[in-house]
This record gives sequence, structure tokens and C-alpha cells, in this order.
Amino acid sequence: MRRDGNPYGHRSRSPDRGGRTGRRHRRTSPAGQREDRRHPAQISSSPTGGRMSAPARPPEGGAPSLGEDVARRQESTSVNTLMQQLAPYIGLQSEITMACDPVEAGAVRRHAQATMDENRAYADDNAPCRYATPVAPPLFPSLMFRRAFGAPDPVQMRAQDPHYDGSVTAGSNGLPSLAPLHGYGVLNGGAEIELYRYARHGEQVCTRSRYADIREKEGRKGPMVVVIVENDYSTAAGELLLRVKRTYLWSRK
Repeated sequence: MRRDGNPYGHRSRSPDRGGRTGRRHRRTSPAGQREDRRHPAQISSSPTGGRMSAPARPPEGGAPSLGEDVARRQESTSVNTLMQQLAPYIGLQSEITMACDPVEAGAVRRHAQATMDENRAYADDNAPCRYATPVAPPLFPSLMFRRAFGAPDPVQMRAQDPHYDGSVTAGSNGLPSLAPLHGYGVLNGGAEIELYRYARHGEQVCTRSRYADIREKEGRKGPMVVVIVENDYSTAAGELLLRVKRTYLWSRK
């Protein structure tokens, strides 16, 4: 221990000798107020002397500009006009079309082999099955409508059309084309299938199509037109076998 009574072996500085006691002292102004050392640019001119607030930034996704607003209004008007032009097509239906061939055992066999569904109920033999007679696979009636001998080829008929992409209007047999959608691109939106009964070997199958609904839908790249085509497949006696609702999505290219 040193002579000054400090057990730690170092000199301590007392306040009466001009030293610091470890407690920090703030510099005050002559009026006894705390001195503000901030840059003048950081101090507002308000009497309180608070900090200057940064200018408020506009919220993200705020109001569109005048040009964007005009473009949206024009697009909305265009879509409304388009839907008015398409409204008369809703409910239109085609004439009844008969398949050129009946449900035939050879075609059923090839279809079953192609779909890897060789159920004995589809075979034209004496094998026991749950049905009274051999039947066709569920979707077979929708694939029976092929071009008969001597019928015009739809691809050759439109060979000179620069807008024709080579697709045949399967799923909308006999329906008029949607003229207001000329120049639009189309995507397959899926199908809903309702099975009522299996077609039997030897039965004639016919079909009729209609525009079940046409409506507008907002997509990621703008408005789209949703067209639902309903196809009924029945026997020659009018018994319903299959109903297919196909959805098509039309949009600007």
C-alpha cells in the first residue's frame, strides 16, 4: 500500500486537485441550458429547436400518372366494347353431327392399347363383364369424329389463310368463329368431363356444341376473354353419353 492510502498502487486524482472523479460533466450554456453541438443544418428554425424531418416519400404503388390512367381507361373501354360484341354468341349451338363410323371393335382396341387401359370390358368377345355387351372407354365418343371419305379437308381449305395455325376446331364442331377475337392468341384452359354411360359396340354417336359462356377475366398481363364450349355426345336415339366443357383463354398477342 502506498503512503497515500491507495491499495491499488496508483495515484488517484481528487476533485479539489483539478482531477476528474469518473463522472462526466456536460458543458452548459451561460443560461444553464444544455449546449447543442449539432450542425446548424440539422436544427430547424422552429422555436423548439427540434431536428428537421426528412421530406415524406410517396407511398409505393401510389396513384398512377396521367398517361397510365388514360391508358387504363382506354383499355377498359375497349374490353367493354369487346364483351358487348361477344354477347350475342353466348348460347349459340351447332347442328347435330353424326360420327362417320359407329363404335367399332378395332378402333376400341387401338384406343385401349394407346391409353394402356386394356380392360376386358372393352373386348369384343365372350369374356364375362359387368355390362351386358362390350363397351368403349369413357372418352372414346369424343374421339370418333373424323373426316369421312370425300369430305373437304379443313386444313387444305384454309391453306391460303395467313392467320391459320393449322389447328382444327375440335371441341367446337360446327360453331361460328368468334370474329371479335380475330388476331387474339388462345390457350387451352382445361376441361370438365361428365360421364353418363359407356357407349356400346355398334352404336352410332352424334355430337352438338354450344357456347356456354363468354366472360372477362383479369390476368397477369392484362384482361383476358374466357370462352367455355360445351360438347354433348349422345346416341342416335338421343341418350346422353358424355358432356365435355372446354375452357379457352383468349388474350392479345
